[in-house]
Amino acid sequence: MKIAAGIILYHPDIERLNENISSIYPQVDHLFLVNNGSQGINIEKYPNITWINNSTNKGVAFGLNQILNQCYEQGYDWVITLDQDSVCAAGMVEEMKKNIDTNIGIICPIIEDRNYGIKENIHTSTTSFINESITSASLTNVKIWKKIGGFDEYLFIDGVDTDYCLTLIENGFKILQINNLILKHEIGHKAKIIHLFGRKYVVFNHCSSRYYYIARNYIYISRKHSSYLQPYPFRCLLTISIRLMLILCFEKNKLQKTIKILSGIKDGLIEKK
Repeated sequence: MKIAAGIILYHPDIERLNENISSIYPQVDHLFLVNNGSQGINIEKYPNITWINNSTNKGVAFGLNQILNQCYEQGYDWVITLDQDSVCAAGMVEEMKKNIDTNIGIICPIIEDRNYGIKENIHTSTTSFINESITSASLTNVKIWKKIGGFDEYLFIDGVDTDYCLTLIENGFKILQINNLILKHEIGHKAKIIHLFGRKYVVFNHCSSRYYYIARNYIYISRKHSSYLQPYPFRCLLTISIRLMLILCFEKNKLQKTIKILSGIKDGLIEKK
């Protein structure tokens, strides 16, 4: 069983990146780093690291496919993909390996955000089959990735993991969550949690161009997986409406972000699936 790790880099915090690499490096056979157009990345020296350098930012989905292609060509069976600021616990990959099965497309941990704490863990069993996992710390089956056609590069950023998980499920594969494994993750340096009407929401404070992709990709994914995500289009439009409300109430550059969201909705509705 050959297991690799892959990290996509875009102007990373070098201290956090080194912490990330030092945590995952002893747990895998090889590490792939995709540099999406960043300059001056200076990390600690390790053997068994392959650099994939892109002159510009090609997006998350493109970078993930680069990593998985390398793994497929070099005979790796599984690859754990990581965000550049995520830090794996010692022994995480070894624990995941105990649950490997041919019908499982992803094995993942529970996520603990550095700023806002752990997701509520209501699971009484050691493992659970779930419908969606984030890209970071997802141990991904390389052969299944190849079989279902990889990550959708049209998405660029936002929703890449959601789309891939839906494609897995629609093709009869499973996502397994290990409920006693925790990943330290970060939702964003500028994000904050607010409480409205008894519910918790994240105010992301993204730049306006990021909101374009969020809106466009919500619509696109809902269209692409309309047989699974019912009722379409009401579900995704409600999500976008809530996001727009949070922007108008709590964020700066409201007009610019609103324009980008409306543009994203338009493009999401007309782009081919």
